[in-house]
Amino acid sequence: MSIETIQEASSVLVADDASIMRESLREILRHSTYHVVGEASDGIEVVEQFDRLRPDVVALDLVMPGRSGIHALRDILDLAPTTRVVMCSALGQETLVAEALHEGAIGFIVKPFCPNRTLRTLDRVTDRVRTPEIAPIVRALRAARPAVDCATTSARCILAALRTALDWERRPAA
Repeated sequence: MSIETIQEASSVLVADDASIMRESLREILRHSTYHVVGEASDGIEVVEQFDRLRPDVVALDLVMPGRSGIHALRDILDLAPTTRVVMCSALGQETLVAEALHEGAIGFIVKPFCPNRTLRTLDRVTDRVRTPEIAPIVRALRAARPAVDCATTSARCILAALRTALDWERRPAA
């Protein structure tokens, strides 16, 4: 989906412990149809900000003080299971990224942020609307997490693919 097709601005909550990363993302979004409604510098603050602001999208760093990005993701999805959360991290954290996607994140942005890739990722996830009917299924998959932790890599991949497929809603008629 191109930027021109987005009709109204989407609100974004930016969470990263590095102020330079928050500033970088804020600057990229300033020149787009996305509006930064809040910022957080740790995993506890992002959950509090999310609960207060209820943004359309959360851009969430994987590794933060106070509470990890994975734990903050779980808390956010407990508050609102249909939330669109995009994880942000440097390369080399593939295991954490896979865990975040399994836990309910719907996208990933590599740091340092490349403006075009960042906006493409946000365009893609804002076009994906998760419905309340899917929420019980996502919760059930998340509840099976202890069993999944012991599962083989291929089983985890299958469950992650199933979760992703369940998250896609029929696109609105053009």
